[in-house]
Amino acid sequence: MEFDYYHKESGHKFEEYYRFVRQVAMEDYELCEKAQGNLEKGVYSEGILNPEQENGVSFYQDRVFELVCQQHAAESGKV
Repeated sequence: MEFDYYHKESGHKFEEYYRFVRQVAMEDYELCEKAQGNLEKGVYSEGILNPEQENGVSFYQDRVFELVCQQHAAESGKV
């Protein structure tokens, strides 16, 4: 994984920000590794997103789908 970090502040403020977002990124990385391992072992399978715990992912997927459909319609001359 590769990350770019942008922040208005420098020095201590940036270091504090960097430590926090880096910790979150590493936690996400570990969760992805565990989920992939469970997928490979058959412990976990893909399926419907949990609306309470994965609403951000659901929103993102819905938004991308909406934008792709809009772009397709525009390119097809259906708008």
